[in-house]
Amino acid sequence: MKTWFEQNKQYMPIMVMIGLFTAMGLIAWFGIRPFHTFIKDKADAIQEYYAFRENRERQIKRLPDLEKQFEHILAQEQTIRILTPEDQIVGFVKTLERLGTESDVHVEIQARDSNGIVEVPKATRSARKENDKTEDESEVTPKKKEAPKIAESLPYERYLPISVVLIGEYENIVTFLYRMETLPYGLDVIGMKVKKREIDEIVTKPSSPGRNPFLILAQGETITTETEEEQAIPGSLEATIETAVYINKQSDL
Repeated sequence: MKTWFEQNKQYMPIMVMIGLFTAMGLIAWFGIRPFHTFIKDKADAIQEYYAFRENRERQIKRLPDLEKQFEHILAQEQTIRILTPEDQIVGFVKTLERLGTESDVHVEIQARDSNGIVEVPKATRSARKENDKTEDESEVTPKKKEAPKIAESLPYERYLPISVVLIGEYENIVTFLYRMETLPYGLDVIGMKVKKREIDEIVTKPSSPGRNPFLILAQGETITTETEEEQAIPGSLEATIETAVYINKQSDL
């Protein structure tokens, strides 16, 4: 009697082929497919790593520029803080008067410009610098050049020029000057004159000496008031400090 294998011998190649394909399918599904997924995940992770690394390198290269921008923003913020708004000039004057009282000096503040606030357009300032540079490059033979005025080289184009007249002793005047320069206001001392006073000199102390630099912003006419009686102001020295107070526009606040 023939066995099952002998009876179905002609179908053995087909059965072997079916078993082989089945085994290959199982290997592909349970072996190759998970391995392919693992490789793909690893490749995506590596690609993300290199993309993150390139992005970080680009950001690191931008750090100097970002640092400069940040420093520029801080400088502009500091500039805005120290510039005196037009509506706070009176407060600035009161601060100087308070410093005078604390430093034991007599203080008088006078406007140096009849038009009040001086404003030099940026274009004009740039043109001056460019002209100076061009003249320096075009000169074949050096010639004596006038020294630039301090007022023409101020760091800000909008300022109120005033004269701060101090009467007192040397130590007190120096103390006042130091305290004035360390105030949280944008200002520069652009000139100073000191003279010795006569012992018996009598100084008139008006309520509103000359043209008031703090009313000229509101109107153009000179504001005068009745003067007080003459009185002797103690102090062996009289110092006139030419000062530029940098003013911020009201609309910029």
